[in-house]
Amino acid sequence: MGCVNSSAKLPPQPIVEKKEGGNVEIYGVYGSMNCMGSVMLAVQENCGRLVPTMPGEGTRTEEFLKMNPFHGVPTIKDGDLTLAESNCILRYMAGTYAPGLYINLAVQRRSFVDWAMDRFASAMYHDVTKTIYVAMGFVADAPKDKEDVGKKVTENLQKFAEVFLKEKFIGGSKLSIADYKVAPFCFAYAHPAIKKMCHVEVPERILQFNFDFAETCKQGALLLSRADGNSIKELLDAKMGTKQDMLAVKEGFKKTAETAEDRLSSLTVGGQSAVKVYGVTVSMNCMGPILFGKHAGIGGMESCMPGEQSQSEEHKKINPFGGVPAISDGNWNMGESNAILRHMARCYAEDYYPREPKRRAHIDWAIDRFSFGMYNDVTETIYVCMGFRPAPAKAEDLKAAGKKAADNLKEFEDFFLKEKFIGGEVLSIADFKVAPFFAAYAHSRVIEKCGLDVPKRIVQYNTDFREACRAAELFSKADGGFSICETLDSKTAAEEAGAYAGQPNQQEKDMQEAMAVEAQKKVVALEEKGPNAESATTTGLEEKGPTIESATTTGGCCGV
Repeated sequence: MGCVNSSAKLPPQPIVEKKEGGNVEIYGVYGSMNCMGSVMLAVQENCGRLVPTMPGEGTRTEEFLKMNPFHGVPTIKDGDLTLAESNCILRYMAGTYAPGLYINLAVQRRSFVDWAMDRFASAMYHDVTKTIYVAMGFVADAPKDKEDVGKKVTENLQKFAEVFLKEKFIGGSKLSIADYKVAPFCFAYAHPAIKKMCHVEVPERILQFNFDFAETCKQGALLLSRADGNSIKELLDAKMGTKQDMLAVKEGFKKTAETAEDRLSSLTVGGQSAVKVYGVTVSMNCMGPILFGKHAGIGGMESCMPGEQSQSEEHKKINPFGGVPAISDGNWNMGESNAILRHMARCYAEDYYPREPKRRAHIDWAIDRFSFGMYNDVTETIYVCMGFRPAPAKAEDLKAAGKKAADNLKEFEDFFLKEKFIGGEVLSIADFKVAPFFAAYAHSRVIEKCGLDVPKRIVQYNTDFREACRAAELFSKADGGFSICETLDSKTAAEEAGAYAGQPNQQEKDMQEAMAVEAQKKVVALEEKGPNAESATTTGLEEKGPTIESATTTGGCCGV
């Protein structure tokens, strides 16, 4: 991470007292790695229990759909609150029943935890579908290039450890919700079936993490191995035909002089005016943090194109994975658009991410629902209209994608837009997350090309957002003509001009090639094929991947 000799005094962070006597009901299954993070936390902190609920039939009952209309697991019920999406469930549970795992952490540590969770969920979950789910039998078609996939997964685990496990845990010397998030997956990777069937060589640092997690979270971690035949290990053992000894080390992480103290404490933030958001205005992923910064008076934007620029060694000093958006805030640097929004609000504009648990949970759920359940629609519609992704061979396929996008927008508005904004009567970071995408959906080119019937509530939302956020003019006008709407307008104008259209200049060519990187992300639609085949859709949103030459192929998943 960068080195800038600056620091800023942040507003005092109030300490949250732990709520005793929790009785959170977690709907899911022991064999689901996405479910097990919250299940282990509930058991370890004595604040809840699992209510066995199989994805599919169990998540489509009238009773379940009242809790989660998107019919996925995990879903929780805590009194009159219901909540879904594994990351935001962990945030809520920790914020209420185990504040030391997240809400009471120092600002840098909490941002680090957010970054790690979002990085794993968006960039590395695809690896799980190609390896662990294959070994469990939940994905029917194993990759043909198993050895190459195994090598890539090994490299991704190693890189994750290099960035996030320089200390005993992601939380430092103590567990955090990020550790609960990744622990079930790291545990599963250490089963001999994954090495034998998927050619994954688990890095020693991951095995050390497994050792330390099991020692620290004794009650919760037991459920990874023993759950009446339904645990992750027992399911994988069954595939091997016999009980297996997990790949393991004899001791965990050892402190060094460099890791003796909290290594993040020296990475001080620079202050509201020092923040730099790296990205481009035509990228809807980048526009959330860019727009929020401009609206709330937090720093400014530094142009950085996806692809070559965002993968340069210089940029990797800011975001070691490469990609945009990224942020520099004094000594503190990070990636992942959702984590960046949380960091900016927590440090400089907390009203946009209120501390009240239920309101914050609603905001978190909306962000994660859009990121992991609706981004597929963007790549199949908006990016096609922008010319960053090839149109399907059949026109009716594009219309079908538009119909699916409209249906998902309607489902989203029905649940999350019962008030003026997602955050209520005032804007929240969730609104800055979705607004760039909603603005693009309402553009005449997207409506015409995709046959997309934009719900009236979304149209009204767009009007309300523009009135509440003057910075939203960036949707229509940006330097170089590279706003979302200007880009869509230019494509229509070029089509209308036909042979008379001028040739794009070099800047336009560069942007076209860079944005093809964003548009070609791997989209993984996870069907309900087994006890942990959650009915969620994961996709990569961070700007890195194939170049324009390989635009007809899909690239690896990356962050939000």
